[in-house]
Amino acid sequence: MIFYVIWATVIALGVGLRVLELKRTSKPVAALALIAGAVVGFAMMKLRPFNFADGGLYMEGLLLSAACALALAGYLAATLWFVVRAQIGRV
Repeated sequence: MIFYVIWATVIALGVGLRVLELKRTSKPVAALALIAGAVVGFAMMKLRPFNFADGGLYMEGLLLSAACALALAGYLAATLWFVVRAQIGRV
């Protein structure tokens, strides 16, 4: 159960990044950072596969890419919400 709370917090962090970014800048800097984090995490999984001696970077890469992907999902959901809200306000 605690894992669901942790991942929901990561998604909420993505929403918070979008809200903060909307108030501060108009450029999607956080989205680019989240995409880069997911790509780097995937590269970490492929470049240093799992072994039982030291664990490698596989699990760190897996967690990094999963967290960045979920935060990006929250970021995109918030973006979609803001776009729909703006469209409803214009009608």
